[in-house]
Amino acid sequence: MSSSDNSKKLSEVLELFLLPKYNIVSVTYLDLLLSHISDDIKECNANNYESCELFQKWVLKALNTWSTECLPSQPIITFTLKLVGLVSRNELRFHYWQFKNVYNKLCDIFNLHKDDLPMSIKMAYITMLINLIKHKSGRQWIMDSGAWKDVMKYAHWNQTLYVTHESHRFLWLLLLHEQQNVDFCKEVILTMSAPLMTNTIGSQTHQVLQDNYLEENKLLCTTLDLLTNIIENTLFANMDNTVPELCQEIIGLEMRIKALFEACISTKIVPLSLCIKHTYRDSDIFDMFVSKMFDVTCVPIQRLGYNIRDVVFKNHVPLAQIAKVNIDLLIEITDIMDRDIAVIVFQALCHVLKNCVPDTCNETLDNMTNAIHLENVSRKQIHKFPLEGDPIVDHPTLLLSLLNGLATMTEKFKLKWQECVETICLLSLGQEILNHPGTLPIICVKALKICKLAIQNFMSPNLVLLTETDSHMKEIGPTLFKRLHDVNWEVRDSVLETLNTIAVISEDKYPTFQEYLLANEFLQLAVEIAKTDSESYVRASALVFLSTTVRINKLWEEKLSQFDLPNTAIILLNNESEGLVRKEAVILLKELYVHRKWPKNMIDSMILAMAKTAVLDLHWEVKISALEYWNHVITSHLSDQGVLDGHFPKVTFSKEHRKIVSLNETEIKRRLNKALDELAKQNCLGVLLVTLEDSDFEVCKMAATIINKLKTFLLKYKLNEPLPALPLPKDSATFDTSYVKYESPTNDASSNCEMRNNSNNVIEEILDVNDASLLASIYNNSTNVVGSKPQKSEKKTFQHISCVTRQIFLEKIFDMNIDAYIEEKDRWLATYTTGFDSVLDDILTMYKKEDVNSMDCY
Repeated sequence: MSSSDNSKKLSEVLELFLLPKYNIVSVTYLDLLLSHISDDIKECNANNYESCELFQKWVLKALNTWSTECLPSQPIITFTLKLVGLVSRNELRFHYWQFKNVYNKLCDIFNLHKDDLPMSIKMAYITMLINLIKHKSGRQWIMDSGAWKDVMKYAHWNQTLYVTHESHRFLWLLLLHEQQNVDFCKEVILTMSAPLMTNTIGSQTHQVLQDNYLEENKLLCTTLDLLTNIIENTLFANMDNTVPELCQEIIGLEMRIKALFEACISTKIVPLSLCIKHTYRDSDIFDMFVSKMFDVTCVPIQRLGYNIRDVVFKNHVPLAQIAKVNIDLLIEITDIMDRDIAVIVFQALCHVLKNCVPDTCNETLDNMTNAIHLENVSRKQIHKFPLEGDPIVDHPTLLLSLLNGLATMTEKFKLKWQECVETICLLSLGQEILNHPGTLPIICVKALKICKLAIQNFMSPNLVLLTETDSHMKEIGPTLFKRLHDVNWEVRDSVLETLNTIAVISEDKYPTFQEYLLANEFLQLAVEIAKTDSESYVRASALVFLSTTVRINKLWEEKLSQFDLPNTAIILLNNESEGLVRKEAVILLKELYVHRKWPKNMIDSMILAMAKTAVLDLHWEVKISALEYWNHVITSHLSDQGVLDGHFPKVTFSKEHRKIVSLNETEIKRRLNKALDELAKQNCLGVLLVTLEDSDFEVCKMAATIINKLKTFLLKYKLNEPLPALPLPKDSATFDTSYVKYESPTNDASSNCEMRNNSNNVIEEILDVNDASLLASIYNNSTNVVGSKPQKSEKKTFQHISCVTRQIFLEKIFDMNIDAYIEEKDRWLATYTTGFDSVLDDILTMYKKEDVNSMDCY
């Protein structure tokens, strides 16, 4: 559509916004409209952009129409503020509006200096101010009007993530641009750091006042976040930048933050240590941990810890809840922990978790020790510790935070037993929790994750020496087997994830684990779960586990070869309603094809199933997995013709005649043609061309990648050039004596294929068939409705696919610029519903049809 038509529609839309009580159906329309306006301004010089004049006049008209008593709807206010910001990027346009007092009028009419503005208006206000920062005149107005103080309040309040992020961005950009204005920068820094420098928060010892801590510390935390963001974004902006030095000079930031951070870490570990039982304190490992804590902390911090202990004991505060909150807070600051501190935190969590697990072996001894201990202390000094009794039942929230914290620390820091001896016991602790009869399902899931991470990362010394006497690994088998029969599907799913981890490790790193999988009968149980479990996620996880194990020779030869896994996967593909399960079934078939040998009839069944899946499945991830299978099929056929590491060697060994033959240009072309004819016979080439036209773009991209790779390989050996009519070498002519040229398909499809000599006609026929009728057939199959029409439609589709011969495929891919085709399709998908003209039409249409209940398609 012409530019004049768009300008006319844009003018109509802007006039709609001025109507009383006008409200747009969806703010997405306004976001798309602003996005197009922004792109147009960037592409065109703002001085010459004709719509800028339209916007300038419209804003002036709008400010004359609106007032504090007659405001537009909230979406129109946000649109206006963002539009003013976009146009004001140009300094000349800014001066025009400033001369007309537009910016002050906006602040007055929309009450932008109020504290209780809606979040969307705050966001639009900040966006407008960020655009004004780009030139000196805009920054001068921001300083003169005090608008920056409004944004400072937003940053301190930390009400929403987006508003806080943009507030931070506005402030550090303003400081960077005005760094030569030292007095103004000092004023901004003093204002933003005031809560940190004037903090007079007192300590609270009463339980009823605990909630006050959160509110009192909230401003302090947001101030630290703001200062951190300012320093991070200005520190390396340029060599002459003085903003970080001003922060250090004015605030004394280094000493304040260092002391605060050390206090935070130490005081959060103290409540955890108070959860330790009396009897456990005699443990040598715990004694080493306490000694380490004294070594790495200074005396004032130690005194602070003792004060916390005294407050906890005197006031009977809920220590388990405090410990739970402290764990969550420690996990939040893992991004700024160094490795030494992480080890300390991990050790503290391990010792508390150890106290959560009942030590049944030493229960009698512990009771005797407790009795002796109680006789030696006065009644005044007796304190009830939160983890006495059965913490797994009594304190599940604390246990959940402990397990989550240990999992997070393990994934982030990958600690080893050499630097943290507590890691050795983690597997046994997780196992004890799983064996406890009162463990909640959600805790079982977390305990299984701990077991999985322990197996991945924490190998005990005897396993490092590759011995087979690790008792914990032997005992974990029956535990996992029992939990595979848990009534909660989340637990069963987590067990299968753990088993998959064991299988992956057993493949190369620790082959001993293969015995655990066989001895505990996990393989046959996984096959049964994949077929019969009621939860799709569990069935999918079972298939993932099987896909890993079929690669391992020992497991295959001793157990898996006894099951009919290919047919099991094919049945799942044909009958499973969940795309996730079908995807894993496809991956299992791919692994079986790549790693195991099969008779021809089984290969034919696999190929038929994968062709149907790639063309007819409704789930794009399933189709992509099927295309990965076909990629392996192509690689396999090329390897059969002598391709090694992506190219033909100069000579190869002929299996048929048991001698070495040379590979010249003619022989290579003959071998490539033979491979392509075999691929066409198996419908691979037809599947690739059909999926290249698939309605899902991700499937198109995958098919294009495979075809491009094959095309590059074929062009490398000049298959697009005619075969020279030369006598064949004596040593290579006999290699293909049994080769049958599949110039045209045979059997039932031959009569159909004779009528379609043009490749484009063949593809169009396939696409014509593969439409809504196929969708109906799949729906009928999924609901077990048997009918002849869907079967005929499906059969017709594959008759068309079988008509794609080598010649048709080569003609298609050599005449086609596949990269340009994908780029064009991507561009069309990105713009056909969100183009400028389309957005304007939608806004106008929705206004004219207010009585119609529309569906937002963006």
